[in-house]
Amino acid sequence: MQEKELLEEREKLIERNKELSCLYEIAKIVAHTETTVAEVLQTIVDVIPSAFQFPNKIFARILVNDEAFMTVGFSKSEYAIRDTLQLEPPSHGVIEVFYHRRDEVEHDLEDGFFPEERKLLQAIAHQVSLMINIKLANEKRAMLENQLRHSDRLAKVGQLTAGVAHELNEPLGSILGFTQLIEKTPRLPRAALGDLAKVKAAALHARDIIRK
Repeated sequence: MQEKELLEEREKLIERNKELSCLYEIAKIVAHTETTVAEVLQTIVDVIPSAFQFPNKIFARILVNDEAFMTVGFSKSEYAIRDTLQLEPPSHGVIEVFYHRRDEVEHDLEDGFFPEERKLLQAIAHQVSLMINIKLANEKRAMLENQLRHSDRLAKVGQLTAGVAHELNEPLGSILGFTQLIEKTPRLPRAALGDLAKVKAAALHARDIIRK
């Protein structure tokens, strides 16, 4: 009897070690800040089966908004557990694990999963939720920073344009003023008057372009 209890305790320790190893691997995956949300989720999905008692019979899937991340050869089964991801609205998601039980594996669990495996899935869902929320917040912050930089560049371009317009308008105003004075000079030749009209028209056209 004592030997049986020791074997059971050993099995529990092995399973616990697998769970902790899985959570550690997920923590390392999440720590890589340069990876995208999609890359992280796919890597996590691939790691999940290793934490369960029968990893070769486990298929996992993470659904986030309209995207799905699945283990290789994924397929559903009647034995499944799932946990909702706690994401910032409007994002939403769920993490699912399916167990493809075979006849040679017999136990009295209704859905094929142990209570410890349910707790493990909750812990994984919690970590995944935190990671997604942090990644999305960082992406939103980066987008806002880009918008601010763009707005700042536009403001500087506007200031530069206003300065250039002012510098050009001053000599154009002088040209127009002197043109009008010269036009009032008595007994100007007709050719000179024609040239003055062209100068005046060109100056007015330039001022109109600067105003636009």
